[in-house]
Amino acid sequence: MRSLGIGVVDLWATWCGPCVESLDHTYEVAWAGPTVMELAQVTGIPAVFVLDAAGIVVDVIRGYGDGDTRLDEALERLTSGG
Repeated sequence: MRSLGIGVVDLWATWCGPCVESLDHTYEVAWAGPTVMELAQVTGIPAVFVLDAAGIVVDVIRGYGDGDTRLDEALERLTSGG
């Protein structure tokens, strides 16, 4: 998949029954190639990727602390055109 430029992002929640049921299959398929964490060079979580309207990653926010405003700031930059 990597050589084809294909990627998959799986959005799920622990309270979502079908999401939890799909995890085993998603895990098996994901390990057939490089993981998103490997491709994005994520070394820890949480990691938030901010994408623009074209789907381009314009910011990566690693970690979180009480009062962290980095996501707010990244979204403000995108919506204000700056």
